[in-house]
Amino acid sequence: MRDEDMFARDSLASEKGRGMYIYIKVDDVDAKYKELSALGVQQITEPKNWDWGNREFIVKDPDGYKLCFWSPAK
Repeated sequence: MRDEDMFARDSLASEKGRGMYIYIKVDDVDAKYKELSALGVQQITEPKNWDWGNREFIVKDPDGYKLCFWSPAK
């Protein structure tokens, strides 16, 4: 059983996700970027190829968590 008061305080706390990135692998980063853009999701970055071999972009969810969508760069 969880402490409902503590859960409520934590769920409303500010600066959630500070310094934390959640990586989500997708088949096609560019298609996912277009899909989320069409839904009105605000991206922090545009798709980019990185030296370590990933193509990635980042969005921030309403709680402040940064979601990094990635796939191997082509």
